[in-house]
Amino acid sequence: MAALFTLLLGASAAILGHSLYDFSKQNFIRETQAAIDAEISGILAADDGNARKYIARIAAQRDHPFYLYMDMNGRKIEGNIGALPNSVERITEGLIRFTLDIKGVRRDVAAKIHTFANGERLMVARDIEEITASYHRLQWFTAIIMTFMLIVVLVSFVISTFVVRRL
Repeated sequence: MAALFTLLLGASAAILGHSLYDFSKQNFIRETQAAIDAEISGILAADDGNARKYIARIAAQRDHPFYLYMDMNGRKIEGNIGALPNSVERITEGLIRFTLDIKGVRRDVAAKIHTFANGERLMVARDIEEITASYHRLQWFTAIIMTFMLIVVLVSFVISTFVVRRL
């Protein structure tokens, strides 16, 4: 009986830990994609056929999000990002992560690239430092919960073994 209880509680802890981890990761990706997609949709709806001028105007007015409007060869036309990053990490299909120097501070950003019919491309990037920090806090919280549940499993097993042995 003690072994069965220990096994069930251990399985519950593993399922809870995996669920928290997976939920937080999927939520991070979904939130980031939605924000970038909304920004791209806003640009496409408001550009009146001239995305270059629109990007030039909004990039000059705002520090965030970050924009890079490029010709078909990847050369910068407009935006507040200097050039395409040298190294990127794929987060999920269509969403990349890289480091960007923002006013002398290196920050993690996530970006999507939209390609226009004429071959020009628009990269919209979002600072993800706060979201990443929240994700790491949730990972630590999950690890703490798993540790406490493991302690409960072990203590329960020891107590139940002690009680059964006396009978």
